[in-house]
Amino acid sequence: MAFMGTIAYLPLFLQLGLGMQATNSGILLLPLMAGLILSATLSGRFVTRTGKYKSMMLTGAVLQFVGIFLMAQLNSTAGEMDVVWRLFLIGLGLGPSQSLFNMVSQSAAPIHQVGVATSTSMFLRQWGNDRRLNFRRHADIEDG
Repeated sequence: MAFMGTIAYLPLFLQLGLGMQATNSGILLLPLMAGLILSATLSGRFVTRTGKYKSMMLTGAVLQFVGIFLMAQLNSTAGEMDVVWRLFLIGLGLGPSQSLFNMVSQSAAPIHQVGVATSTSMFLRQWGNDRRLNFRRHADIEDG
């Protein structure tokens, strides 16, 4: 949920709230992706080595929460670097959750249903994100 919300609404905040150009607001999402790639890779290696994933998932959730909380503190006087390090922190939190949720669903399924577990997990994640964004856009239209 944090990933889609950040991707959908942050460029609008950067353009309308901070007065950035559209290209620059898109480029500012790169620290989010860098943090996500870095933490997904490191958490995957950690889980492969130790076999324990719960601590990584909890740490990721805490980092996401802290990053989003800090993003909520931004105002119209924020600079690019204020946004960059907060997005990197959110990305660090998103990495484990993006990759490890898949692994958890696969490890919980019987071996002959791993494909079903993976596709169901991905389908429900996508469906939930779609419903949430559509609900939010519908609420914005009704508000005027």
